[in-house]
Amino acid sequence: MHFYEFNIGDFAKKTQHLTNEEELAYRRLLDLYYDIEQPITHGLATLSRRLRVSEESLKNVLDEFFPEGKNKHADEKIAAYYAYIEKQKANGKQGGRPKQKPIANPPVSQNNPVPSQPLTTKPLTTKPNIKPLSEYSDDFEKFWKSYPKKTGKGGAYAKWKKFKPSLDTVLKALEWQKSSNDWTKENGQYIPNPETYLNQKRWDDENPNSKAYDSNEFMKRIGAV
Repeated sequence: MHFYEFNIGDFAKKTQHLTNEEELAYRRLLDLYYDIEQPITHGLATLSRRLRVSEESLKNVLDEFFPEGKNKHADEKIAAYYAYIEKQKANGKQGGRPKQKPIANPPVSQNNPVPSQPLTTKPLTTKPNIKPLSEYSDDFEKFWKSYPKKTGKGGAYAKWKKFKPSLDTVLKALEWQKSSNDWTKENGQYIPNPETYLNQKRWDDENPNSKAYDSNEFMKRIGAV
């Protein structure tokens, strides 16, 4: 939904016990909930980064107002919104509202006029295609796609965030590591888990197949032999 009614008094009453940051977290969570129209299942780290509030404040608000990721009041509003759309579509198929006879000398109201339709943007006929948030960064996903062993993704991502390695450096190291003897023998059983690889900073390993001169070659070069 691109529009929803916001009751200032009701919101203030419900949030008077919250801290300033918790109130901000609640407000932004509501915006997100009405936008995606589905339970909030994203991890705290992802939500904190997207909504720009602390994980602690998000957790407190989610526990109180979004049990199991759902908000009952918002669900009722969303359901009413789509019921209104269906009613409008049904009226349209029947030729719209019946025409009314004009009233002679209609009374002039001194109050604010009441709109004949809710003050909303144009109703959506279909739900927007919302791309779910990823819990992992783009550079980590590229590393994970290239790494030959897929196990312990969450733990590996924690190490990735801790060390913040250069993606290009890691991918270049993986190019020769994936074809090394240790990683290819016995069905790859000696390939370290991704978390271990990152924790030990294995991207800094030296390539044993890199070109290097032996001692005789070196001595010949300097004219000692």
